[in-house]
Amino acid sequence: MDEVRAFLDGTGCVEFSVPERRERRAWIARSLEELGYRSLRKRERGLVGRFLCRVTGYSRQQMTRLIARGRAKFVKTYKKIG
Repeated sequence: MDEVRAFLDGTGCVEFSVPERRERRAWIARSLEELGYRSLRKRERGLVGRFLCRVTGYSRQQMTRLIARGRAKFVKTYKKIG
């Protein structure tokens, strides 16, 4: 979390280019999983959301929808398995 906080404090405008929307969303999903988003506290989840918004260029509202959609998919697959 310290790296995310340092990135947000130290950068102004960052532009990355990902050719396709599908690849960008896959990167977001991998990042959320690697950062352990589901187990983070609310304040830390906010930091991760701001980080992803800054890197991807998505708005806060769009990032919130993408994260919620990803969590819903996790719940569906978990219920199918269990």
